[in-house]
Amino acid sequence: MTNKTIAGIALAAGAVGLAAGKADAAKVDEAIASLKKYDWGVPRKTLDPIVDAINASHGDAAARKKLETALLAALPGATYSTQEFVCRRLR
Repeated sequence: MTNKTIAGIALAAGAVGLAAGKADAAKVDEAIASLKKYDWGVPRKTLDPIVDAINASHGDAAARKKLETALLAALPGATYSTQEFVCRRLR
């Protein structure tokens, strides 16, 4: 993982923290950062804050766009399981 990728994820995670609304922003940021390491066998519970933020952003186009940007930033170089998780959330 390059510094540019890490910086992009950090910026996107910060945007997600703002978009999360009712969801705990710090937990969402942590979950976004953990996407690069996520693989099958790792407890899915670590990604629950992302799902919570998506649910909390219902009806808020700006928040959804910020979440979309953060999730897309996690895709380059990600594991197949991360790609599957992110793509399922983006549909």
